[in-house]
Amino acid sequence: MMAMLLLVPLASSISVTSFTGGDAEATVDVRDPATWMDLDDASVTLPVGETVTSASMTVGTAMAEHDAFVRIDTETLPKTWSPDANGQLTSFSTKSSFKFEEGSSATPVRLTSNGFLSDFEGTTKNFTDGTQPPMSPMSWSHGSVSTSLGILPAGCKSGEMCWGTNPFDDDYRDDNNGNDFDSKLLSPAIFVDPALGGTTFRFSSFHALHYLEQGMSGTQKYYRDCAYIEIRERNDEFFPPDTSGPNGFDYISIDQANSSNIGFGNGLYTKGNNQGQIQSGCQGVGSSQSALGGTSVTTNNPSGWADIAIDLSDYVGQWVQLRFVMEHNINGGNGNTPTNYTMPGWYIDNVRLGQLLPANGWMKVRGFLPSVNGGDPQPNGYGLLNIEAETTETGTLAVDVYNTQTGVLVNDLNGNPMSGLTGDIIELWDIDANVHKSLDFVFNYDSGPDRLSTAVLHGFNIGTRIGTGFNQTDLSNPEIYGGAWNSQAGPYAYQPTLVDTGFTPAIERINFEHPITAVMPTVNRECSESPDIQLSTPELELPESVVVGQWNELSQPMFGFEALVGFNFDPANNFFDCRVSEIWFDLRFGHHANNVRVDIANDGDIDWGFDQPGFGALGRQTMFYNAKVGDVHTGVDSKVMTLNLAAQAIGGGFVLPYGATVTAADIVFDQNTIFSTTDQGEGFDLSLSVGGLTEDLGPMPNASRIMLEIGGTPLGLADAINSLLSNPQVPFAFEDDYGNQWVSFRFELESLNASTG
Repeated sequence: MMAMLLLVPLASSISVTSFTGGDAEATVDVRDPATWMDLDDASVTLPVGETVTSASMTVGTAMAEHDAFVRIDTETLPKTWSPDANGQLTSFSTKSSFKFEEGSSATPVRLTSNGFLSDFEGTTKNFTDGTQPPMSPMSWSHGSVSTSLGILPAGCKSGEMCWGTNPFDDDYRDDNNGNDFDSKLLSPAIFVDPALGGTTFRFSSFHALHYLEQGMSGTQKYYRDCAYIEIRERNDEFFPPDTSGPNGFDYISIDQANSSNIGFGNGLYTKGNNQGQIQSGCQGVGSSQSALGGTSVTTNNPSGWADIAIDLSDYVGQWVQLRFVMEHNINGGNGNTPTNYTMPGWYIDNVRLGQLLPANGWMKVRGFLPSVNGGDPQPNGYGLLNIEAETTETGTLAVDVYNTQTGVLVNDLNGNPMSGLTGDIIELWDIDANVHKSLDFVFNYDSGPDRLSTAVLHGFNIGTRIGTGFNQTDLSNPEIYGGAWNSQAGPYAYQPTLVDTGFTPAIERINFEHPITAVMPTVNRECSESPDIQLSTPELELPESVVVGQWNELSQPMFGFEALVGFNFDPANNFFDCRVSEIWFDLRFGHHANNVRVDIANDGDIDWGFDQPGFGALGRQTMFYNAKVGDVHTGVDSKVMTLNLAAQAIGGGFVLPYGATVTAADIVFDQNTIFSTTDQGEGFDLSLSVGGLTEDLGPMPNASRIMLEIGGTPLGLADAINSLLSNPQVPFAFEDDYGNQWVSFRFELESLNASTG
């Protein structure tokens, strides 16, 4: 934004205060190319032959705001992902490795095989607990069992999730008040077909069950508790809930010859009355049959995970259902419970029958153009890539970005290769749209070390739309199922996150690179009532309400947000529930120009500029001030602060124009080692200073990374900066070549009880 005052010495002196179009102000919309010139929007017309005696110009900062998006999913075309139907806009590493259509309809894209497979990451695979009574402490449960819990020596066999008997308890014996009980886990119906790649059902198994020992060094062992597998069959997949009579289960033995890390006398024992055997209290195992007992943890197998095989060749052409049973028995054998022995029970992971998934594969989607909404070219470029996909710890999805014309991998403006990108939202701002005029996206699938899990791609947005179609698996929210959210149970919280590789290791952050100036929510729902949507952001103490279906200008720019979406149900009007299938947020981002120069009369003589690296962008400072080298004020994107002998650190300096007003500010401290040696929760006290004036920012916690998150107490950095800038006692540090005066800020921290950092 520019305003102009020119004095012209005519016979009757006049002043010119408007631009050629008659406006008192002119807006110059700075576009995206590396070099952009505008000779028209701020032109001034003067009488021919006159001389200007004095002139002044006011330059203000305003963001260039843009929004646009393109959506690609299963509804884009009847067969969206098929190369034969979309004009070869997609291609696959091997088409047979993927499932992407069914009949004449597109499906989400996933790796495929003929087998029954799961590593239980992000899915129960339709296994269900069959323990009576249901939801009791004796039940099987599906969940995350990491090593840090101390329940299993090495956590689940793969990833973080598996099935187990009360998986967060390291001693199951008291789960039924000291009485006997059975814990039962039911598989879904499984069809046994040699064409699937075999008839051997395999699964990973860990067990640590109660037993007694006596004799010298406990050499005699009596295995009271047991674990085993049962099976039933039928001609169709509809097994009844009744398990009695003809619907009952029968014992099936473990194929010991094709199993590993388990065997007779090594976690697997026959039933009998002698030491070294499963005792008679084990009801589901017949005389001379075998069952799991004791523990699968050995010196040679410290993790305790065994690979167990079940031969299903007798059931070819039939549907079968398996039942995994663990019995706790209080009778049988003599002796004492071994000391220092934990009894978490029985855990299973990595089930499989038949062919494994391909180890990896890729799908390429070609020919995406940068946004030209509002004029070409524009700062959004390609904007964001918002991926709607189901991924797990082991079934992963990563994106590579290629130039359509050259087929070469794209490097961003900072020289970083756009390869191996992960996360639901990937920022593409730093791709030079003038060099890379069209992009191809390659979605790389990996099925994990055991080839049991695949990512599932439902669709993606290119541009400035983010959100969810509720197709992702969310085991933590039982109200999300069938591709929709059941809002009756309470509000839904949506928080966009991005993977920030600027930290080591990479972290998930809530902040976008550019500020959001306006939001338009879209909520596709089965009810006519409008939802209540509240946006929370780290910079604001109170949430901000937004209305669906219209642009909502924000009270101040946001770099990230959490949206709480809910409905005000009204039983009096029979409004009890509303199923929601999609929630989208169209975002309008603000962009700031770098290296801006004004040349009045276009004579090659620069009259005003904002063109130094240490000054950041016009209207946005993202650089720490480094030093003046020759005529250049240099800047860097990070600074190190180190405690001195007085337990203080000073640094992190940056500069702002004198008289500026700051609307938002944030800072991150990473790899912090400054903390109190007397109080584990105490980090350091932080303040901001200019000259001899200081604003207190408060105590910082003892944390290796300190960053403001939603729900946290605002740091108050913007208020502190504005307080100092408005103080008439604040001096400016220097004046640049164009007469701009700059104020120099610095951070100061103190930790009197810290030894170093």
